[in-house]
Amino acid sequence: MNFRKKINQKYNLNRQSKSLNQTWMKDVGYDESPNYKENLGLPHLEDFLQVTSKSIDFVKICTDQVLKYPENWIKKKVLKYKKYNIKTYLDHTYFLEAYNLNSVEEAIIYGSQLGFDYFEFMSTYNDIPDKDLLNWINICKRNNLKILYEHHPEKNWSSKNNNFTNSDKIISMLKIFFENDAEKLVLDHDEFELQSNHEVNNYDEIISYLSLDKICFEVTSPKEGETIWIKNLEDYFKLFGFNINVSNIMPSQVLYVNKLRLNSKNC
Repeated sequence: MNFRKKINQKYNLNRQSKSLNQTWMKDVGYDESPNYKENLGLPHLEDFLQVTSKSIDFVKICTDQVLKYPENWIKKKVLKYKKYNIKTYLDHTYFLEAYNLNSVEEAIIYGSQLGFDYFEFMSTYNDIPDKDLLNWINICKRNNLKILYEHHPEKNWSSKNNNFTNSDKIISMLKIFFENDAEKLVLDHDEFELQSNHEVNNYDEIISYLSLDKICFEVTSPKEGETIWIKNLEDYFKLFGFNINVSNIMPSQVLYVNKLRLNSKNC
């Protein structure tokens, strides 16, 4: 075995299909200042992915880009990710924007036309009838969009309250999606924080219901604090293990997450 092959083996640089150890990245646009300090334009993205692509599994392209940037530019960005076998998805804010415009069906079709792989729904706390959700799920399937589902505390949907949601209710809301081929549940960091503040942890029941490989834990964006995401990772890894899936990872954080996972194997 030559030196480069040994390095690839030691640092797990040979990309393999996996359902755990996934890193999901956040791709922000040019209009995010002062909330974010890093952006991915098309030339920079190509250079970035040549180095990091083996460490990225999914990427969400933030909704402002999808809705406000030139359509051909977005299509080129999606294609660049596909070139490196990274799955692209429309964030839950895209669904929320479409819902507020009474245009979810049109938004699904448009997302498919842009070349996205996945459409992400969010928790709606029974405000939307199951028949409507099922209709949208089927529209996704007809337009070759796979399904993701993100659970948020109720305040992120309707600003009603700031309470954690018990596990039975979380499971009842996700059922319709996973009974219709949703691939992953994303657990929003606000829910984790709420549960921690109330000294509650609903996650064992959810993990038991779905299995760990179907769950992705979201970290906090840098706009809410420069280093909170590191604390989130430490908490998640301590509770659920280093092989969990994590999301909302900024480009500059991708290789650090990979390093944490690798270091854990040497402890």
